[in-house]
Amino acid sequence: MKDKIPYCRVDAVAHYSYDWAQNDHVPHSDQQIGKVYYLSARKVHLFGIQDEAVCKQINYVLDENELLGKGPNSTLSLVFNGIKQLNKVKSI
Repeated sequence: MKDKIPYCRVDAVAHYSYDWAQNDHVPHSDQQIGKVYYLSARKVHLFGIQDEAVCKQINYVLDENELLGKGPNSTLSLVFNGIKQLNKVKSI
């Protein structure tokens, strides 16, 4: 297929892709007492948005207490913020 476009080579001013990644668990404090440290992992949510026209990506790492859900309001808020941040990168 000689007409195939290489990854991240879109002939456009902007082309955004975004998605929620798999959640991950991390220890949140090494100051917890005793065995509780090893039993209580924090859940973090990962979200990424990429402008494929300029090959730039922003990743958000959100703690479990910072996110109210992965519904349309949360997702679109992150997309809007990501587009604003990516447009700042373009203008520099």
